[in-house]
Amino acid sequence: VSTQSTGNIKEGVKILVHTDASFGNLDQKVNSGRGYVIFLCSGDNCCVLAWASNKVKRVVSSTLESEALALIDGLNHSQMLRDEISDLLYGDSKSSGVLVKIIAFTDSKQLYESVHSTKQVSDHRLRRDICNVKERLQQGVVSEVRWIPNPEMLADCLTKRGANSQKLDMVLETGKTRKF
Repeated sequence: VSTQSTGNIKEGVKILVHTDASFGNLDQKVNSGRGYVIFLCSGDNCCVLAWASNKVKRVVSSTLESEALALIDGLNHSQMLRDEISDLLYGDSKSSGVLVKIIAFTDSKQLYESVHSTKQVSDHRLRRDICNVKERLQQGVVSEVRWIPNPEMLADCLTKRGANSQKLDMVLETGKTRKF
């Protein structure tokens, strides 16, 4: 990944993570699926660093909970990759949050609003999961959590049978994303 103007990989490097989940779509509608795709980007150039598509690790009671767990898994993997990239590029993973930003995308409006609200969700277990994401934002470990409409969700095809994969295929083929 390099910028068109200077060719310097260190300028404007960021990690984008698209996370998605499907509630009750596996194992007789008991378990849920989750997926994420992580990109290393500079400008609108990008390459896939990692992706996952599998079962949510616990039985959940709502779409919000499955989406939150998918986001947490995607953020965990993104942070690990960001620390490794920062070590390679800058020789320092401790200031990696300043040097390489993580921007997460969800198509769950309810999750986005829960993360950006002072109002707490009623489920105690889910409340801890949401607080986990909020704490990362407050500490600057994650730069942003953004909402995007479902048609722009690149991880949708990793969680739903028959979902359109054209947008993800296009990014993989061209190495280009629209400016996020």
